[in-house]
Amino acid sequence: MEILTKEQIKEIIKLRIKDYLISIDEHVNITDKTILLGEGSAIDSMGLVNIIIDIESCLKNLNYSIILTSEKAFSKKNSPFRSVNDLADFIFIEIKNYGKK
Repeated sequence: MEILTKEQIKEIIKLRIKDYLISIDEHVNITDKTILLGEGSAIDSMGLVNIIIDIESCLKNLNYSIILTSEKAFSKKNSPFRSVNDLADFIFIEIKNYGKK
């Protein structure tokens, strides 16, 4: 199984965010630094839930059954949901470790 690059993961995340924003008739430029959670976020909490589900589904279609809302994600000192880049970093590590458990 080929490991996705961080750039590929970022693209998956950005596309899911754009799809969500289009569905609610919002138009925001999405970058690696786009805030996903907290003050200045481009999306609300329900939007983030929808986006996370879409990302998990996309990853599953690529043969990675990764749960992004795991205890591991929420117990991290720095939330992986702060920005596109942080989420991509978290997913990249999860994919690298996939199947090693």
